[in-house]
Amino acid sequence: MMCQTYPEEITMEAATQTAPARAPKKWMKWTGRGLSVVPVLLMSFGFVSLILQRTQVIAGMAHFGYTEDRLPLVFTLEAIAVILYVIPQTAIFGAVFMTAYFGGAVATHVRIHDPGWPLAVIAGVCAWIGLYLREERLHDLVPLRRL
Repeated sequence: MMCQTYPEEITMEAATQTAPARAPKKWMKWTGRGLSVVPVLLMSFGFVSLILQRTQVIAGMAHFGYTEDRLPLVFTLEAIAVILYVIPQTAIFGAVFMTAYFGGAVATHVRIHDPGWPLAVIAGVCAWIGLYLREERLHDLVPLRRL
């Protein structure tokens, strides 16, 4: 008996080859950058407020139950999240860090029945959608299908 090979057979080598990379769409990159600015500006507003209006920031933090000695820690964590997020090589880790920060913000607002918690949720969603649109590595990790 002879062994026949069929031209339509897919070899293991051909099956494991990856598809050629698609060129990124400009609108996705720019929309992603625009959405990524939202959480960065929101968090950067905290730094500016601390410098320009220290007494109001201390009073606002006291309203949420934080004492003045906690300000350096809170704003350092905020700064780390922003810095990691804006550097392309660490943007994914920065988004994770930013998500944790915004999660704490949501918990803080909800704990005292403050109605400002949706702003932190919106900022976190903008951070991830913006990153997804501007970072092609995430497209392989989280592939979205068209309906």
